[in-house]
Amino acid sequence: MRPAIGLAGLAALLLAACAADTVPVGPGTTVAPPTTTTATTVPAAPLSGLEATVVADDLVEPVAVIAAPDGERLWVVERPGRIVAVDPADPEGAAELVLDIRDEVSAVGPEQGLLSVALHPDYPERGGAFVYLVTAGDDDTELREYGPSDDDPGVLDPSRFEVVLAVDQPHEWHNGGGVVFGPDGYLYLGLGDGGGIADRYENGQDPDTVLGGIVRIDVDAADPYAIPPDNPFVDGGGAPELWSFGLRNPWRFALDAATDTMVIADVGQDQWEDINIVPLTTGGGTNFGWPIIAGPECFQSRADREEGLPAPVCDPDEFHTPALSLDRSDGCAVIGGPVYRGAAIPELTGHYIYSDYCRGSLRSFPLHAVVAGAEADQIEHLTGLGRITSVGTDHRGELYLTDQEGTLQRIDPIRSAPSG
Repeated sequence: MRPAIGLAGLAALLLAACAADTVPVGPGTTVAPPTTTTATTVPAAPLSGLEATVVADDLVEPVAVIAAPDGERLWVVERPGRIVAVDPADPEGAAELVLDIRDEVSAVGPEQGLLSVALHPDYPERGGAFVYLVTAGDDDTELREYGPSDDDPGVLDPSRFEVVLAVDQPHEWHNGGGVVFGPDGYLYLGLGDGGGIADRYENGQDPDTVLGGIVRIDVDAADPYAIPPDNPFVDGGGAPELWSFGLRNPWRFALDAATDTMVIADVGQDQWEDINIVPLTTGGGTNFGWPIIAGPECFQSRADREEGLPAPVCDPDEFHTPALSLDRSDGCAVIGGPVYRGAAIPELTGHYIYSDYCRGSLRSFPLHAVVAGAEADQIEHLTGLGRITSVGTDHRGELYLTDQEGTLQRIDPIRSAPSG
């Protein structure tokens, strides 16, 4: 279907303001196409902190937020099977229905449901809204393209869709969920390893399946899609749709044109959560190592450790090294966000933003510096935000969070009055 700051100054400011909140990490994630808005001026008043402002509190299990096509509102994905439009400038206003497919969605398991949406870069002229869901009846996953209603491009027609990609799922867990259009125009989809403990179904290291990997397809060149000519397995050796593999559950990931990078937040098991950074132009075929490695070490389940079994032997250098490995004693599920390119908080320009479902935090690190070879020293800006399920942006690139309790929160700067 085809509807006719300088890093030195930045680091000094943030480290001085937040050094007491910097969290130690182990050794070493939705985003719409990057906004062209990049702050270049220094704010009149210094940044003293960030705060979360609730702009909606009556949502039903929201799991994703993107900029709506009208350039003002936000589309929020509700896990049971709806997409609604919210006007952040009108917190008292009611959410308006964009799509309701609850009868077609399986949301019984906590990792199932309607999981994400991405708009075609030329929506609605050349493409529709790409929706990723777990299907009722068989509990498999589908990537669907929905077209707009004839009367309003801000509303999707539930009867006007095409299945772009269908994936058999062996388990209710680890469905992945991120859908993003890259600066190359291709669609990227993150898929988990198929569920179970310790990659029960042995998909993580199998390039013949898209499970446990990032899919990269061209939805413009053919119907429903074509394989990009530079995909790593286009000539064999693996699934042609596959871009990279060896992931456990890449719930959210970001593509940043300014640094030519993909940042993947991979939800881990037992001990480590990983944030991986790979070049967009040369990262095809990357093996992230799951389930052989997790974090900076060979993977061993908690059960095996508690039984006193010998640690497995492997060579982590054979696989991609995470930019940041987060100890799960400090959280339970990393929630990847965007690379900040907004204007309201220029001190965060170029920072990768992320959270954790259990800790309810907002953290970041300067992506440019990490790409240049620095360690990913994370800065914690906020805690106690609730059970965060996603971090997204509006059309200006400003930050919004969704949480399990049904709220949508905007991240705003707190600025102290200039002295003198």
